[in-house]
Amino acid sequence: MRPLYNLIASIVTVSVIFAILPLFYAISFSYDFMIYALVALCFAQMFKIGYLAFGQGAFFAFGAYFTGLSLKYLNFSGDSAWVCLLMGVSLALVCNAMFGLAAVKRGGVYYPLVTLALGETVFYLILQFREVTGGDDGLIGLSRPTIGGQILSSFELYYIILIMVAISLAVLRLMGLSHLGRIATAIKDNEERLTFLGYNVYHVKYVLFLISSFFTSFAGALYIIYRR
Repeated sequence: MRPLYNLIASIVTVSVIFAILPLFYAISFSYDFMIYALVALCFAQMFKIGYLAFGQGAFFAFGAYFTGLSLKYLNFSGDSAWVCLLMGVSLALVCNAMFGLAAVKRGGVYYPLVTLALGETVFYLILQFREVTGGDDGLIGLSRPTIGGQILSSFELYYIILIMVAISLAVLRLMGLSHLGRIATAIKDNEERLTFLGYNVYHVKYVLFLISSFFTSFAGALYIIYRR
């Protein structure tokens, strides 16, 4: 039970730090720090199995742009705007899943190269189709979600998203303590031994990839919700 207690203590500590951070720094800085902390933990999940991912920006962009484009072109506003967040993350997960089939299969030294190529491709497409994506300016003028029809202030939205980020951090940390997390550690230590024991290492890597990319895209969706 000690690892679980340590997990709870760490999540509570991090949540308290993020909760009081806007009292000492600009709320925009606090928000960026919180979102990128989630992205960094997602990066660490793949690095745990020896995969150095250079495509985190692409997964982040999938979540941000799919959510932002849904807000912009589907005319969701008010309470229903939260639906765009779900749509954006869902579409991002589909893209991540298709990409992961190739990237994880190659593995090894090819994984960082393939993810780097993906990141550069997404970056090029964003700049190329600036009429849709906004190019360097990004998506601006998006409607901010409400709760119960009430317009949220920057601080209210910050703390609502803080709850979502804290839950995401807890899920990722719990995954590290789970059977899946122990297998991930074993993969990095001795992948061949796991194969001899009957584990389908590719499937484990693919599941870890989906989890990591999902929460990275989720961070991107939360980013655009606030930064609209």
